[in-house]
Amino acid sequence: ISKIIATQKSLSKAIINDLVELIENTYYAGLISPKIIVDDKNMVVIENAIKGLEIIRFDYENDDEKTSKNIEVKPLGLLFGRFGYLICINYKEHPMTYRLDLIKNVKLMGKYFERDKNFNFKDYAKKSFGVYQGDKIIKAKIWFDKLIAKRVQKINFHPSQSLKKNKDGSVILTLICGGYRELIWEIFHPDYLGNVKILEPKELKYEIKK
Repeated sequence: ISKIIATQKSLSKAIINDLVELIENTYYAGLISPKIIVDDKNMVVIENAIKGLEIIRFDYENDDEKTSKNIEVKPLGLLFGRFGYLICINYKEHPMTYRLDLIKNVKLMGKYFERDKNFNFKDYAKKSFGVYQGDKIIKAKIWFDKLIAKRVQKINFHPSQSLKKNKDGSVILTLICGGYRELIWEIFHPDYLGNVKILEPKELKYEIKK
């Protein structure tokens, strides 16, 4: 069984690389987004741990180039955006996010855990705007000028979204999600500059002024 598992291709590696290979072999399509580089051996271990509910230990390279050693977590699932991320539970029983390309030396611990019956990974992912969910779910209302309303109406920002068209041609986007950081990044996109306003909540208005 171990030999069979060892020869299996990592799902994460397939998601990242097979699409790239397909596009590169197709003359009329191109890929311009950043690519993440992950260790295939590490990904196989992580994916098997997620499926087998087994605790893993790894080293993590932080942005300040300092490495955190022997981080022990309960792996729950993987999310892919600009980068790939491992979502897991740490020793404080709190959900954590780690970038896959910064995870090193992954080891299975031979210790197993039970999945929390009240935790649904897909529901958790849907609550986030992007990857970083944050501690609080907010209801955000964002106004877009009529100059870009048609463009906005063709974008699916989030599963919870609703769009209201005003008489003057502008639209109001309503989202219920977590993750201030990536929502703010989206609002600051050059396509919307000067044609977007935060209506609610107050805390999001405050964060965007920082």
